[in-house]
Amino acid sequence: MSTQQAPEFLFVTAAFGHAANAVNGSPSVDRALAILTANLTPFEQSIWRALLDDTSIARLARQHRLSRAELRLRIARMTSKNRWVARWWQAREHLQHA
Repeated sequence: MSTQQAPEFLFVTAAFGHAANAVNGSPSVDRALAILTANLTPFEQSIWRALLDDTSIARLARQHRLSRAELRLRIARMTSKNRWVARWWQAREHLQHA
């Protein structure tokens, strides 16, 4: 992984974590969550939030009764809809193959 990809992966994950753990209903928190989940369906948002909360793909697949391959395809479609998902997914893939 390049030195630029690791911080981006951590930034998106940390930004979500701070927003998710802050007081619900706060305008700044609501805005941050809206940006991080823009253009995603409610189901996709739940997948994205779980991934950022460090839930494994295997566990998510079991929870949603999908194969891991099906879940990966859904995530791949999400990357075309949301730049934060795309950046996080790309950095994650590079991290795993480094």
